[in-house]
Amino acid sequence: MDRQPDDRTLLAGVEPKDRAAKYGCVYLNAFETGSEARKGIGAWITYCNAERPHSSHGLLTPGEADNTPINI
Repeated sequence: MDRQPDDRTLLAGVEPKDRAAKYGCVYLNAFETGSEARKGIGAWITYCNAERPHSSHGLLTPGEADNTPINI
């Protein structure tokens, strides 16, 4: 069976991030306009990608994880 571009399996990695954005940003703010929402969500994504510790990185920020040597 061929995969189609709209196959739900292609969205598997997007759904957890989407859920995190909803609970971490959208539901906690009462955005009045679309431009406010765009700015607020953009700031939240920047925070998550630069400053927020991630459990998958051993509670390091993504930048710290990128600069940590890998022990093999």
